[in-house]
Amino acid sequence: GRGPLSIPGLKPGEYSVRAELEGYGTLTKTISIDNGQSANEEFRLSNVMGRIEVRTSPVGAQVFLDGKSYGVTKSKDPDAEFSDILPIENVMEGEHTLVLKKEGYSDKTSHPKVQSEKTSKYHRQRLVRIFTPDVEIITARGNYQGVLISKSGDWVEIETKPGITQSFARDEIRDIKFIKAEK
Repeated sequence: GRGPLSIPGLKPGEYSVRAELEGYGTLTKTISIDNGQSANEEFRLSNVMGRIEVRTSPVGAQVFLDGKSYGVTKSKDPDAEFSDILPIENVMEGEHTLVLKKEGYSDKTSHPKVQSEKTSKYHRQRLVRIFTPDVEIITARGNYQGVLISKSGDWVEIETKPGITQSFARDEIRDIKFIKAEK
């Protein structure tokens, strides 16, 4: 049962009594009862819960702890490199599996060790973008594949390799083909 608890009618002898509550360490004591006597025992359980804080770059990553979703990282600043802190409260003491996911990025997995009544900080979690060309531009000079960055009235800009962009004037483009990603 739940404490406080009284157990009447016990015969004299030794009894092993265990107290447990989710989020607290289990405590076991041996209690002796003599004939005609009663025993009163107090159990003080220790909190074994901790906290994990997560910040990601880019903003908008899904956060999973031990397979359970805890939300998506966000930021009040639309130009922020890193998200605001996403707290995960009441995490059981021990090692866990933290997975960060975002479309167009490789999943990031880590194994935080949580200590009771402490905060584990995962504040600079950078996800790596997957470079998947989504457009092909055909010009008189050749064909160029990359990731579409922007299209304006006179220019089209694509990323041809991670971190390398190239702009094309509309009048030099013969055709633009969009590449469908294979799933």
